[in-house]
Amino acid sequence: MEELANLFADGKIGEQAYATAARTIEKRLARINQAKGNPNAAFSVSEPFSAKSAEFGIDTNEKPTTLWYLVPFFFGIIGGLVGYVGTKDEDEDMANGLLFFGIVWTVVLTIFYYALITALLSRFPR
Repeated sequence: MEELANLFADGKIGEQAYATAARTIEKRLARINQAKGNPNAAFSVSEPFSAKSAEFGIDTNEKPTTLWYLVPFFFGIIGGLVGYVGTKDEDEDMANGLLFFGIVWTVVLTIFYYALITALLSRFPR
């Protein structure tokens, strides 16, 4: 708690991150004290918590931005794979959407380029 207060005082974390981390630590301490009082009680940790997320005020439930869709837009199916790998841990639905978008966009561009090249080549006599 003291280290958390120092981080807040130094301006390394915000007020909301400080309050959230402090509440989480207090809840954990209360559970530990309950477990000490009743050794037969089942003790489980239901909330994921990491010192790094509390230290820097990172919200571990934060979803990736829609800017990820630019990756498959510019790089097609390869970008879809990169986007999938980059977002699958935070938002699996978005990861699947990026992969699907990369595949569809590659097919659309392939058809478009084929039609464009066919139209251009038909102008030249054989």
